[in-house]
Amino acid sequence: MEKGKSHVRAIGFGLEEWLLNFSWAQGSASRGEGVKYGFLQPIGKYRDTYEGQTFNVLLYTIGHYYERVAVAEIRNLSVPLISELRTAHREMKNRGWINDMRDDLHRLGISAAPLSGPAETIINVAFRERDVTFFDPGIVLPEGIRRIASGGTSPSTGTMALLRCNKPRRPKQAKDKN
Repeated sequence: MEKGKSHVRAIGFGLEEWLLNFSWAQGSASRGEGVKYGFLQPIGKYRDTYEGQTFNVLLYTIGHYYERVAVAEIRNLSVPLISELRTAHREMKNRGWINDMRDDLHRLGISAAPLSGPAETIINVAFRERDVTFFDPGIVLPEGIRRIASGGTSPSTGTMALLRCNKPRRPKQAKDKN
């Protein structure tokens, strides 16, 4: 479903695929236990601008009928300093999680080369599982909703952006015409 010049289309996957894998939570000297590090492409584009800030983020997927479907909200998502990202990335390597990511990609026939980059190209956000709310079923968003520009939060909701999540969606049931 990826169209245009998207990051996912260019490299074959999005690092967001592992965003909500809470078995990979770790401790942090500054944050304590239970911190999940992950990657969000819209943050990655402007990481330096967002560094040190905390946001609420709404994740969405594209449904089978090309509608935007909200699947989760992450409150208190932060954009850590590079030093914290490097420490977290080192821990991910030590625990074998980067190799697990490589294995996932190899099984799908996708190059794992992007996982060889520096920490900030693999992880760029931190949050806690307790700050995630899943919407099941997902919430179909009104057609006029678009991603908020990368300039900051929406004053009306306090939510930074609608960020796409590649969670597969079940097709809607066809209506019986009888």
